[in-house]
Amino acid sequence: ENYARALAAAADPAQQALAYAMPVQESENYALSAKIEVNGNQETFNLNPLLANCILNHEYSRALWEMGPSFDRLVEEARKHLKHLDPWQRGTARTPSTAFCMLMRLFQMELTEAHVRKLLSQKAHPCVRGLGFLYLRYVLKPDKLWAHCEAALVDDGTAEIEPGLTLAAWLRGLLSEQKYAGTMLPRIPLKIERRFKVKLMLIDEALARAKTNARRADKFHEGAEVRAIYQDEAHEPAWYDAVINGFEVSKDDSGETVTKYWATFPEYGNQELVRLGDMELRTDAVDPPAPAPEEAEELDEKPVGKYARKRPRPDDGRPKQGESLLRGDRLQQVVESQRDAAAMDRFRSNRPVGYKEALALRMDHFTNSVHQGESKPAVNEIAADYDPYAERERAREDARGDDRPGYDRPRDGEGRGDER
Repeated sequence: ENYARALAAAADPAQQALAYAMPVQESENYALSAKIEVNGNQETFNLNPLLANCILNHEYSRALWEMGPSFDRLVEEARKHLKHLDPWQRGTARTPSTAFCMLMRLFQMELTEAHVRKLLSQKAHPCVRGLGFLYLRYVLKPDKLWAHCEAALVDDGTAEIEPGLTLAAWLRGLLSEQKYAGTMLPRIPLKIERRFKVKLMLIDEALARAKTNARRADKFHEGAEVRAIYQDEAHEPAWYDAVINGFEVSKDDSGETVTKYWATFPEYGNQELVRLGDMELRTDAVDPPAPAPEEAEELDEKPVGKYARKRPRPDDGRPKQGESLLRGDRLQQVVESQRDAAAMDRFRSNRPVGYKEALALRMDHFTNSVHQGESKPAVNEIAADYDPYAERERAREDARGDDRPGYDRPRDGEGRGDER
């Protein structure tokens, strides 16, 4: 209802003049760039309906609307008041957070690419950058997300969203998980999700390689022959021969010096700016030697077949020139981890009944099936008058039977007859 009233106010010039009392003075003309196309629900912007309703009916959302359409003013508000990026105020269950109220206001503004660049460039305020990534995660098509997030995953330095949580670690969860702090994010197709996870593995390898290369940075000089990872819109990331032509020094979010290298790829004839972790010396890329003659003879004596050990090829473990790094062992590892996680979820949902749960169930004798039409009670709803000894005795009598004349089985709570 608040959103409908806001749209009506925007259409009425008199109401609009009241709502936008302060003049709009933007630092740049954002309208010159293209708008970000909203993918999915155009009303809730892919937010949980309950969360969206709580945001639109909150007083802070109305206050943000009354601030007017100034994007720079909203960014300044975010710099002052953003403390975390959870959807709900901590300690409450139905009070939307400051971050998600601002996120809804950004949805209503229909941001352009220039707006998003402004949000993602706030390196002194990691929470404001995180707000920009949240905006993209909710409305942008999944196949376009990585281009905006890659630089922050690698060059974020030690920027922290909150104490103990870096921007890179938070962004990893945003890209690889569907659950986020008690709410659900838009679903990423399985094929794209697997590509994201493989690229995250490549980033981990690049960060480890950067530490190794930093100890011998003097060898990465101008004119050095290296192998570097190259990718563009038409080519997946792969290793190619390259030559270093220069370098460029910049600062990351924490103020530390970051050196990137200009590398020329003879195969394509173009020049790219490459990180230290995306290079290795050609002397490090020499193929491993073939197995010794004794090992080769031992392998030849082994039986061949389904379970036989295959003789390793000389180039095992080293991707070939131009071979995509998004396929092969890394992709297989991601697929297997997802299958294992799905199997564990099925095991948890179909776990066997525990001892205390079983005592609370009314069951058929000598079976474990619950009577039809009865719901499964909770674990702590154990019958207080349940007597397992009496149940076992009754089960034995029903199974054995007693055809002696004049004998009636006593009811529960009665003593046994003398005839017995």
